[in-house]
Amino acid sequence: MVANLTKYLLADYYWPAFKASIEAGARGVMCSYNSISINHGPGVPVCLDPVMKAARDAWGFGGYVTSDSDSVADAWNQHHFVSTAAQATCLALKDGGCDIDSGNTYYDSLADGLAQGLCSMTDVDRALFNSFRVRFELGLFDPTDDQPLWRLGEQDIGTAASKALNLRAALESLVLLQARRSPPLLPSPHLPFPPLTSHSPFPLTFPVFRFMSCIIMGCSPCPVLVDTK
Repeated sequence: MVANLTKYLLADYYWPAFKASIEAGARGVMCSYNSISINHGPGVPVCLDPVMKAARDAWGFGGYVTSDSDSVADAWNQHHFVSTAAQATCLALKDGGCDIDSGNTYYDSLADGLAQGLCSMTDVDRALFNSFRVRFELGLFDPTDDQPLWRLGEQDIGTAASKALNLRAALESLVLLQARRSPPLLPSPHLPFPPLTSHSPFPLTFPVFRFMSCIIMGCSPCPVLVDTK
C-alpha cells in the first residue's frame, strides 16, 4: 500500500501524535508496512524513509525504532523499491534509522550489505547503541535479585490477581460512542453487537472472552478467558 500525502498533511496530521508521545517519554517507535508518496512522487517504504531519521533528530528522540513484522523485507519483495534484501537492510539502517528488524532480513542480509559497501559498521553501531541504551535503562543487565518482574513465570498467568488486573485495565480503557443514526445500527447478525437505538451511548468493545479460539492474529497469544457476567 502506498499512502499519498503532502508534506503539510504529514506534519500537521500524522506527526503530532508521534511527537507528543515522544515528548511524553516514549522510548520505542514502530514503522509500518506501507510506503509514503509525497505529492504523488515515488513511494518510499516507511522503514527506509529518511523522514524517520528526520523525526528522531527534530524531536530529540533517544529511543529505538523497530520495523513492523519484517516490513524491511516488504521493501524489496512487495514494494520492489530495491531489488535485494541486502539493499533493503542497509537503506533501513542508514536512511530510515530503523534500529531493529522484527524479522530475519537484518539477520540474513546485513553481512552481505556490509560486504557490498551498502552500509557501514557506523550504521550498525548506531542501531545497536539505540537498542541497547533502552535495555540498559530498563535494567535488563542489572542483577535480578531485587527485580520482581524477573520472577514472574508461567505460574502467574491466569491467576485470580492477573485476571482482576486485566479486567480493571479493560474497564478503564473503554471508549464510549454515541449513535447519531436512526435504528437499527449495526443490524448484521454476524456482528457480536446488539442493535443500537439512536442517541444511545455504547461501549466500543469486542467480546473476546466469549470466543474459545484466538481471534487476534500474529502478535497476540490466545487470551485467558474471563467471564465478565
